[in-house]
Amino acid sequence: MLSKYRSAAFRSWFGKGFWAISDQALFALSNFMVLVILARKLPEAEFGAYSVAITALHFACAAHNSLVIEPMLVFGGRRYRAAMRGYVIGLSLGWNTAFTALASILFICLGAGLLAGLMPLMGKALLALALSTPFVLFFWLVRRICYLVDIPQVAAGGGAVYMALMIGLVFLLDAWDALDMFRAILAGGVAAALAGTAMIPNLDRALKSQPTRPGFREVARLHVNYGRWSLGNQSLAWFIGNMNILLMPIWLGFEAVATFKAVSMLVMPLLQIVAALASVALPSLSILRDGQQFRGAVKTMLIAFLVLGVGYGIVLLGAGRYMIEILYGGKFHIRFEWLLLLVATGILFSLCEGLLAALRAIERPDCGFRAMCFQAALLAVLFPLVIVYGTTGALLNQALGMGIMGLMLARMYGSLRLSRDGVLPMKEKTSPV
Repeated sequence: MLSKYRSAAFRSWFGKGFWAISDQALFALSNFMVLVILARKLPEAEFGAYSVAITALHFACAAHNSLVIEPMLVFGGRRYRAAMRGYVIGLSLGWNTAFTALASILFICLGAGLLAGLMPLMGKALLALALSTPFVLFFWLVRRICYLVDIPQVAAGGGAVYMALMIGLVFLLDAWDALDMFRAILAGGVAAALAGTAMIPNLDRALKSQPTRPGFREVARLHVNYGRWSLGNQSLAWFIGNMNILLMPIWLGFEAVATFKAVSMLVMPLLQIVAALASVALPSLSILRDGQQFRGAVKTMLIAFLVLGVGYGIVLLGAGRYMIEILYGGKFHIRFEWLLLLVATGILFSLCEGLLAALRAIERPDCGFRAMCFQAALLAVLFPLVIVYGTTGALLNQALGMGIMGLMLARMYGSLRLSRDGVLPMKEKTSPV
């Protein structure tokens, strides 16, 4: 019986995973191509400054994911399935609108200050982010709602629309000799707005009317109670993923950031695919109440992620040198040890994402928070490696931190009490302090 269940769950997950990968691949490919074009067209210092500024958008996306999207995937798939339409509309018009407005205000303040100070290049990029961020976050929310209501093919269609618009706008700007940081960021906002709007009719048909609607206070309490842990997780994840980019300019300049960013982009497709699969797995895992079934599903997911990471690593080791030469036209180069570190980071990231999805599904994001705290502290202690060895040190720092985090997550997951009567959730009154 259990074997039959696993087989059905496996087919269902990978059926949805196909569309999730397609969606994420299209979205990631369009952004990847934009980064490649900017890396080729812009001076290294300007591309480095652009990379630093974009990390601010990543932080806004991480916080938005913590307080809006991730709790929606957990609670919407289980607690509010009978009142899905009211739940989703309340999130979209309430929480999402307030969050995006606050993010834009913060970007305007930071951008204006930097533009008037000693970093006008970054200030200009942040002002562009203030205009495009609301539409980017709207697009992300609509895509994730599609996963929640089991229409991932619509999200993939939105990804295709976004890709066509984004690449078309960038090539058009390049043909007019008008491509720069500011216009590239604005093009992303325009593409996200149009692609998100195109998905609304299909989403409206999937969200059928229900007689009940959850109360605002109830939803707010659950999202804040869950999201405070997730916000800590996402903030730490953002710091861990971007610490090198944020701090390298202080000692090594924007040119070093440009090299590190260009090299790191080789592993980004794998990270995007794994993140998409983890998002698809989260709602399915969250409704499993039998401990044996839960562990079986998590084991299957981890094996799939490991195979995916190893396969991608083999391709990267064989073709990485040629890829970077073709992508950047000889402007950037890569060493073999950099490829090895990128492969290790990709495999370890895949396993960590699987374990984090499992812990989030049973409402234990506090475990991920503790593991990330230790990883962030370790990266800060090892940052002198970056100062001394540059890109090599940054990649080594990244891989070591991911490995330590994986060990801690595996230990925490293995120590959880999972019974046949149900998966034990986090206590609602647990405090992150």
